[in-house]
Amino acid sequence: MREAELLITCATLLGCVLIAVWRARPRVQWWGLVLGLGAMPLVVGMWLSRQHDRRRAQALAVHEPRDRSARLGSAWASAKRCQACHAGAHATWQATYHRRMTQRATADAVLARWEGEVVDQGRRYRFIQRDGRYYVDMPRYGTNGESAERRMLRPVVLTTGSHHQQLYWISLPWADDRPYEEADVLYQTRCASCHGAEGWQGEAKQLRKAGLFASAVDTVLRSEGHQALLPSGPLDDADRTKLVDFVLRLQSDDRLMQFPLAWLVEEQRWVNEEHTFLHPEPEPDRVETFQERWSNNCDQCHAVGATFDEPTLGRLGRSEVADLGIACEACHGQGAVHADRHESPLARYETHVAGAAEDDIVNPRDLPPAESAAVCGQCHAETWPLDAPTPAFRPGERLEDHERVVQFVEGPRPKWLTDAVAIDSELLDSGFWRDGTMRIAGRDYNGLTISPCHETGGLTCIDCHQLHGSDPNDQLAAAARDGRTLCGRCHEAIAADVAAHSHHPAGSTGSDCYNCHMPRTTYGLLTVIRAHRIDSPSVWQSQRGRPNACNLCHLDKTLAEVGEHLTAWYGQPTPVGLDLEAPAAAVQWLIAGDAVQRAVVAEHFGWPPAQAASGSWWMAPLLAQLLDDRYAAVRHLAAKSLATLPRSSPIDYDYVAPPAARIEAAQREVARWQRDPALRGRSLPAAFIEGGDLLVGPLLALESRRDDADVTVNE
Repeated sequence: MREAELLITCATLLGCVLIAVWRARPRVQWWGLVLGLGAMPLVVGMWLSRQHDRRRAQALAVHEPRDRSARLGSAWASAKRCQACHAGAHATWQATYHRRMTQRATADAVLARWEGEVVDQGRRYRFIQRDGRYYVDMPRYGTNGESAERRMLRPVVLTTGSHHQQLYWISLPWADDRPYEEADVLYQTRCASCHGAEGWQGEAKQLRKAGLFASAVDTVLRSEGHQALLPSGPLDDADRTKLVDFVLRLQSDDRLMQFPLAWLVEEQRWVNEEHTFLHPEPEPDRVETFQERWSNNCDQCHAVGATFDEPTLGRLGRSEVADLGIACEACHGQGAVHADRHESPLARYETHVAGAAEDDIVNPRDLPPAESAAVCGQCHAETWPLDAPTPAFRPGERLEDHERVVQFVEGPRPKWLTDAVAIDSELLDSGFWRDGTMRIAGRDYNGLTISPCHETGGLTCIDCHQLHGSDPNDQLAAAARDGRTLCGRCHEAIAADVAAHSHHPAGSTGSDCYNCHMPRTTYGLLTVIRAHRIDSPSVWQSQRGRPNACNLCHLDKTLAEVGEHLTAWYGQPTPVGLDLEAPAAAVQWLIAGDAVQRAVVAEHFGWPPAQAASGSWWMAPLLAQLLDDRYAAVRHLAAKSLATLPRSSPIDYDYVAPPAARIEAAQREVARWQRDPALRGRSLPAAFIEGGDLLVGPLLALESRRDDADVTVNE
């Protein structure tokens, strides 16, 4: 019922009550009349509150992506329509992190403590709740926010993530205002001769997404050299203000931009989003920078049916989605036709009696392996565009018909891949181990599709994962929670006697199929997850840089020792050129490896099965060496593992603290380890660090050989 109708109804009922009270006044106590009159403000207050809530929602909706499913004739139905007939499936989907991938910024969605303030790189951010909405008081782009004039109060419109981290999308400051109508004419008459008649074509690409702040644009427009080039002479203050506004809109034509801080869910704290990625420490920013735009591909995998209407000159574009988050139609295809066909109960009954009719809804379980895996691969893959644009992927199709799936090629490469690497130099070097295994989280399709289990056995994502009714953490199907059960469907002989195959006791960590054949060598979101390339551990694999499963559990063993066992047990070629007296492989990766090796091994130093297999008394000073690593993600993982070791007090360390504080924390950890009475008389064997002297000499020699080439794992 609309608010106006509600008010009229309540007022009418209240009037009837008051008339009845008045007519019966000889028989009614005086308080009855007071009570009746007192109800009037309550009713009016309820109505005004509803009106306020409505205006608040409308104000926020101006910045939200529009509902694509609401368009007349839309092919999208949205999850709301699916719920009517598929209530059970809808309920189990509601419990998943996929559903909460992107949400409106409501009290139910926002996980962060929205209070107080945070200072990051000298910039101050204040968190404000007002009228049920969330705001950030932050520096204006291009400033440090030193004064009130250099700050802005922006509403939070959307959230992304709810499992490990949560990010927030704020509306751009110029999204609130209509553009100057004269700005188009000004641009055409004063700027187009140099920058192009269309603001996003031709020469004007130097302005499009150039990252120029208002102060920089204003400075250029004021400069004598630029003024001299302008047709019709210098600009006055009013025209310059209009053109500054115009160029800002030209550069950032979306309505939403990412807030620069991220909320770490497990740790319940704010950090700069730059400190959640595995990449070299960024230079301290002197000003607030532009962040990622919502419609710059973020919407494609964090929503369903996302599109972006290109803006007209100087105005903002508008995004649309069929659903926020990953919803029904992402996996089952567009559903409007299906919903229309079955909306009538009679039509559903007729379909039930007649049997399943031909339909356009896809069930990934009914698809061939390649098409089934592609349903997940549309988001969980590293791809590159085809030469010619193709229609958007739809469930039931092959992913390769829409995009090129990137795989590591070391020798001669196809031309498209050579061209792609020329554009993105980190595409292969940072994204893959040299044995061809993807090392970026969320690209599981690339690993699965080069695994024999998929290529010859037809294994797909949904053999292991189940969206409806599974554990929301990993979404593992019940049959996949035990590797022996799942893998035994094809590998019956091995499953019948796992210990004979693994050479580890049945039921132990070393007899878990996943631990050996899908070790955790993939980095993402400040953690390390399982590789989805299913293969067997080998020394060759590790000589190509990727830590093998055996050495990730037996952290105290050399690569040569592991190689001897793999040769004896499985007939692998005898490793050549390995030194049995060398430091343990894990120690070499931890101290001398590249950033991804250091991250992967640091995480395993905190893995209970590895600590049980290798002992943990010797780990603290090695992990302490990484507390001042130049990669924030490596520092985070090292500190997390350090905290799992036996200790009398919590670790006093902040991975985003200044370098001096990090170094001091590392020294404290080494000193604490040296004072531990349980360690007296113990020295590290040569298998760890040659000579047994952990803190000088050989350790420094290892560190001096560190592979410190820049690595960016672009999640």
